[in-house]
Amino acid sequence: MKLGGVFSIGRARLLLAICLMLASLGTATASSALGTPPVATISISGALSATQKVVFDKDVLGVSSDNTRIRFMDDATPVSASIRCWNGSSAAVGCTSGPVRSVTIKTVAPLIAGQSYTVIVNPDGVTPVVDMQGNAAAATLRSFRASVNEQETSAGATYLWRRVNDSAALGGSYRTERDAGTRAVFRFSGTQVTWYTRLGPAEGRAAVVIDGVSRVVNNYHSTIVMQYRRLFTGLSGGAHVLVVVVRGEKGSTAATGQWVAIDAMRLGSGPLQEPVYQWRPVSAGGASGGAITRTSTPGSRVQFPFRGAGIDWFTITGPSEGLVNMYIDGRLIKTVDNYSASTHYGVRRTIIGMSDTVHTLSLIVMGKRNRASKANSIAVDRWVLRADTAAFRKLATWVDLYDYTSSTAESTIQSRVADMKARGVRTIFLQTGRYNTAAFSNPTQVAQWLTHAHAAGLRVVGWYLPAYSEYLSGDIAKTAVIASYVSPTGHRFDGLAIDIEYRAKTSSKTEFFNGITSQLAGVRGRVGLVYPVGAITFAPLDMDLWTAGWDGFPWASVGKYANAVMPMGYWSNRDSRCSGGDTAYCPYQYTLTNIQRSRSYTGLPVHDIGGVGHQVTASEVSKYVQAEKAGRAYGGSLYDYGVTATSFWAYLDDLNAL
Repeated sequence: MKLGGVFSIGRARLLLAICLMLASLGTATASSALGTPPVATISISGALSATQKVVFDKDVLGVSSDNTRIRFMDDATPVSASIRCWNGSSAAVGCTSGPVRSVTIKTVAPLIAGQSYTVIVNPDGVTPVVDMQGNAAAATLRSFRASVNEQETSAGATYLWRRVNDSAALGGSYRTERDAGTRAVFRFSGTQVTWYTRLGPAEGRAAVVIDGVSRVVNNYHSTIVMQYRRLFTGLSGGAHVLVVVVRGEKGSTAATGQWVAIDAMRLGSGPLQEPVYQWRPVSAGGASGGAITRTSTPGSRVQFPFRGAGIDWFTITGPSEGLVNMYIDGRLIKTVDNYSASTHYGVRRTIIGMSDTVHTLSLIVMGKRNRASKANSIAVDRWVLRADTAAFRKLATWVDLYDYTSSTAESTIQSRVADMKARGVRTIFLQTGRYNTAAFSNPTQVAQWLTHAHAAGLRVVGWYLPAYSEYLSGDIAKTAVIASYVSPTGHRFDGLAIDIEYRAKTSSKTEFFNGITSQLAGVRGRVGLVYPVGAITFAPLDMDLWTAGWDGFPWASVGKYANAVMPMGYWSNRDSRCSGGDTAYCPYQYTLTNIQRSRSYTGLPVHDIGGVGHQVTASEVSKYVQAEKAGRAYGGSLYDYGVTATSFWAYLDDLNAL
C-alpha cells in the first residue's frame, strides 16, 4: 500500500507537469495567433481641398470618424470630415465592417490656409481600430500646416457678386454682376432646377450652361420683375452642373445696363440655395500660375480666411486698374490704388502685425479709379501668408560670438537675460556662428540662452554672418539650421537674421551681389515661406558713400525673401561728417533717412540698428529714438548689449512704444 501510494503520488505529479506544459504551449500558440498590433501610416497634404490618407499594414475593423480623424493641432475638437474605406484590393468597403486596409479623410469645408492640423488614429477615449484578432492599433498621429501659398482659384477663397438689398427679392436681397465672364456655378442632382432672377431695364444677357450645353437668355424688360423664374427641365437623373455666365451685353438698345441678377436657385420645391460665385478668369502670362481673376463691379468682393500674423495679396497694377478696400476681420485696414501707367505683375499688397490667429482678409471693389486710369478693375493673382514678425519689433539687443564662449557659465547667461528683461528688451539677437565656424560655435551656451530668454518672456533670433563666394553652399545650410534647431529642453529660435556685410576678398562685386540673392533664396527655400527671416544690411546712406562698391545692391531680393530689413544705421561711424556740418549724417536725420529708404527699397518693416554703444552719447541716443518714432520704424536697437551704457536704457525703452 505504501509503495503503491508513492507511485500514485509520482504519477499525479507527472500528470500535473504535463498539464502545465500543455497549458503553456497553448498560451504561446494563442499569443502567436494574436500576432502584433496593426501599424498605421499617415500620408498628409497641405492643399486646402486635399484628402488625407491612412494605410494599415494588415486588415483592420471598426474604423470610424471617432478613431480616425483630423483635428486642429492645438485643440482636440475634431474637424468636420467624412471618411471612406478600401480593402487590400482597392475596393470600397464599409468602414466598421471591413476588412479595411486604407482610409481617406476629407474635410467638409476647405482647410484654413496656414492653420495647423493633426491626423490621428486611435486617440484616447474612443473605441479603437483593431485587427482581425482584436489587437488595437497603436495611437498614431501626424501634424501638418495647411498651404500658405494659394492661387486665385484657391478652395479657401469665397468670391461674391455685388449684393443689393431689396424687400421684393427672395430673402430680402439678390446678387448681381455686369462684367463679361463673371459666373455662378450651381451643382445639383435632379431632373429640373429653377433659377430665380430679376428682369428690368438695366438687365442684360447671360449664357446658361448645363452639363456643357449652352443657351442664351435675355433679362431685359421694360419694367422691373422680381423673383422671375427660369425653369430648366427634362434633365436626366443624377448629378448636374449649371453655370450662369455674364455676357456683358445689353438686352436691348433701350436697355440702361447689362446686369445679371441671381436671387436664388431651387430644386423642385426644396429650400432656396445659392450658387458659388466667381469673378472673370483671365489668362495672364506674367501672373503666378499664368492666370488672374478680376472684376470692376462696385461692391463685389472676395474673402480669404487664414491663420497667421500677416498676409500678402498679389495683384496687378496697370492703366485700367482701380481702387479697392482691404479689410481684416471686418475692419478697414487700407485703401489701395492699383493704377500704373504700364502693367506690372506680382505687385504685393501687405498687411502685417496681426496676432497669430485665424483672420479673414476681404477685398471689396470700390468701383472708383485714379483720374489717370481708364477703368476700375481689380485683379487677384494669389495669396501668400507672411511670417510672424514680432521678433523684429520694438526694443532689442545684440549678443555676438565675442560676448559668450564655451566657458561662459550658465549663471552668467541667466543674469544677463534678467538684466535685459529689466531694461525693457523684447528680443535678443544672438549670433550662432559665421562662415568660418560651425553653425553653432558654442551649442551648449546657445541652448542656455534660449532656455533662460524664453523663461523670461523674451524672443531669440539667431543671426549668422555668411561670406558668399566659395562659402555659399555651406552658408545656406548653416543659416537654415537656425530655423530647424531644437534645444535639449525643446526650445526653438523665434526667427533668424542674415548679416549681409562680409565680402570675401576673392569675390567680385557681381559675384557678391548674386551671392546675396542666392543665399537669401536658398535659405527661404529651406525654412519655408512663413519662418521669420531678417536681412541685416548696411545703411542706404552709407551705400551712397560707397557707390563704386555698393551701387546696384539687390534690395529687391531682400524685399522678396526677407520679412524685415535691418539697416546698420551706425551714426557713430559718421561723427566727423555730422560735426563738419553735414546734418544728413547726424543721429536724427541719418536714422530717419535710413528708415525711409530701407522701407521704400524693400517694402518691409524696418528694424534700425543704431550706433555702436560705447561710441555714442545719451543725447545722441535720445535723437535716435525720436527719429525711430518719426520714421515709424518697426523696431530698434543699439549694437551691442555688452557696450550699451546703463544710462541709455531709459531712452531705448521708448522704442517699445513703436
